[in-house]
Amino acid sequence: MRDSWPVADQDAFWLGSVAEVAADGIVVVDANERVRVFNPACEKLFGYGAAEVIGQKVTLLMPGQDYLWQHRSVSSGFGRRKDGSIFPLDLSVGQAQSEHAIGFVGIVRDLTERRRAAQAMRDSERNYRLLVEGVTDYAIYMLDLDGRITSWNSGAHRITQFTASEVLGRHFSEFSTEEERQRGDPERNLDIARRLGRCETKGWRRRKDGSQFWAHVVIEPLRNERGQPIGFAKVTSDITERRRAEQVIREADDRINTLIETVVDGVLLFDSQGRIQVFNAACQRLFGYPVEDVVGRNLRILIDRSDDVELSSLLASQHQLAGTVRELSGLRKDGSSFPMDLSVGEARQDGEVIYVGVIHDLTERKRTEQQLVQAQKMEIVGQLSGGIAHDFNNLLTVIVGNAEFLGEQLKTRPDLRNLADDIGRAGERGAELTQGLLAFSRRQTLRPVEIDCNELLHSMHKLLRRTMREDIDVKTDFEDELHSLMADRAQLESAIINLALNAQDAMDGGGRLTVSTANVSLDEHYQTAHPEVRPGEYVLIAITDNGEGMPKEVLDRVFEPFFTTKEVGKGSGLGLSMVYGFVKQSNGHVSIYSEPGLGTTVRIYLPALASKTLEVRHETSIAPFHPTGTEVILIVEDDPFVRSYAVMCLRSLGYTVLSAVDGNEALQTLGSDARIDILFTDIVMPGGTNGWDLAERARQMRPAMRVLLTSGYALETMTSRARIRDGSVILTKPYRKADLARRLRQMIDGSAVLH
Repeated sequence: MRDSWPVADQDAFWLGSVAEVAADGIVVVDANERVRVFNPACEKLFGYGAAEVIGQKVTLLMPGQDYLWQHRSVSSGFGRRKDGSIFPLDLSVGQAQSEHAIGFVGIVRDLTERRRAAQAMRDSERNYRLLVEGVTDYAIYMLDLDGRITSWNSGAHRITQFTASEVLGRHFSEFSTEEERQRGDPERNLDIARRLGRCETKGWRRRKDGSQFWAHVVIEPLRNERGQPIGFAKVTSDITERRRAEQVIREADDRINTLIETVVDGVLLFDSQGRIQVFNAACQRLFGYPVEDVVGRNLRILIDRSDDVELSSLLASQHQLAGTVRELSGLRKDGSSFPMDLSVGEARQDGEVIYVGVIHDLTERKRTEQQLVQAQKMEIVGQLSGGIAHDFNNLLTVIVGNAEFLGEQLKTRPDLRNLADDIGRAGERGAELTQGLLAFSRRQTLRPVEIDCNELLHSMHKLLRRTMREDIDVKTDFEDELHSLMADRAQLESAIINLALNAQDAMDGGGRLTVSTANVSLDEHYQTAHPEVRPGEYVLIAITDNGEGMPKEVLDRVFEPFFTTKEVGKGSGLGLSMVYGFVKQSNGHVSIYSEPGLGTTVRIYLPALASKTLEVRHETSIAPFHPTGTEVILIVEDDPFVRSYAVMCLRSLGYTVLSAVDGNEALQTLGSDARIDILFTDIVMPGGTNGWDLAERARQMRPAMRVLLTSGYALETMTSRARIRDGSVILTKPYRKADLARRLRQMIDGSAVLH
């Protein structure tokens, strides 16, 4: 319907609609500066209703600003609201003219929020400049796209000693070291920031005086509102002192870690729940676990189940845990247990309480205590036996003397004289027993003389052959240039005969008896396992059989008087006791190595003559040479003390050493990529894989590897069992460092022989 309106009416309608809905204020003023149109936006802006303003002078709204209407352009001014408040505005004025009138159209826009935002922006920029300028701990400056410095704060001045006038316009790479500039690090860092949005790095930076500081640097790209790159922001901090402090802490940690890793005792850290956090090398050797198998797991995996209650009590009393020492049974990875002391201390880590456990292996101490108890027991029994023998000899004197006298008086009564003779013979037999007790108690009368053992044993060879059964093969192996010794010749001969007869009893079906001699040196390491031994030079006499051997429970009691495994009436139980007493009274040492099915070796160590000892020591001091090497040796030994001694000897000789506690662990090591030149293994070991089997499998896995066997049992026993393959090399225990060094070198150089 509006299409039928006159055109003028239609134009007025559309213009009125625009004025009504416009967001900006629209004011129409006539030539007399009186308001003719005042739209709703103006009503909101000025607070007047249209009726209040139309017909009024425009100066009501914009007092004193007539000039704004004279410039047909955009001008800034201010408006006054009905409530009298003033606000900034933009006024865009245009002229409208018709045939009958001239007017002006003004578009009014409130600048209050824009100016407030602009002021806030200016305040923010000012505050930011003040902030950046006030920061002295950080060098904050801007770079252009080429890396040249465009701003410089006071922190940059303080850290680098350069003033703004000295660096503005210069390339930031001048602060880098010569090496970094040659590598192109500054340009590379800008490229990283440009591509990734950030580059963070650390390195040495140069000051004005030529000194350097360790810097932490962050570079980020700057972009304008259109996202175009305009430069870079660079923040540098001097962290030299922090780096030095971190280095001190790191070195302290390294020293502590080195200390923890090198101490002989096991050291572990665990939390209040018993979870293990640190497990040092000694713990790994002690328990057989690699560190990765233990960390994070509970302490209970290292404690034998028999001590579960004790451990639970220990962990439950956390407030009393520090400073405690408990004796517990440790549990190795292979299931074996050992006695240990667990000492606990308290520390803090990251604000939480942790506990430091120090584990001391008591195996050696327990063994020493057992040896001491055994020695004390033997000493007490010896004293008792000596006292009994002394008193019994007095009784036997009366009995034998009276029997002899009675026999002389009964010449006419043969029947009664035979009874007297029987009494006398029984008394003499009792005297032999008391002599054995005296020998054990070390109270017999000895007549020591200088003895050449090779000569003595050679003279006894025929006697031994006649004494032994025909199915016993008697062999000898004497060392040339054997030292002389001081001992009672008759007692030494008696001891050898006694041991030979015992060996014969152990070989019911026949066998081989070997008598050998050697010069040996028993040192402090041997004394560790045998505290009663005095280190020094000794003459060794070894009696070896390949009989049935003895189990451990028998070995523990063989030297006790009257202890015997023979049937009643077939032995007094004083044979080995007499040997023990004689050797001890002669300041010597006696040891037995035996294993069921392998036979027995009894070794008698008697001190060599002082003159010979001094001569030998003098020669040794002149030429203390031990052959050395650089090969890698895998030691397999179940006895921790023997293993530790062997490792120490080999490392001191220059070898690289790996170790395993049994054949199974050794096979795992042999199956790895580790270099191994020589396998040095004990023969008799627990775990199902003995030295013979290990040597065979090792040669299959590594044909070029050499194998050195060792055993506390006699070589003759091994040979008689036909278990030594051609070319095998055996080192008999106990061995000295010189023996081990020489045998290894002989084997490596191809000159070793079966021994």
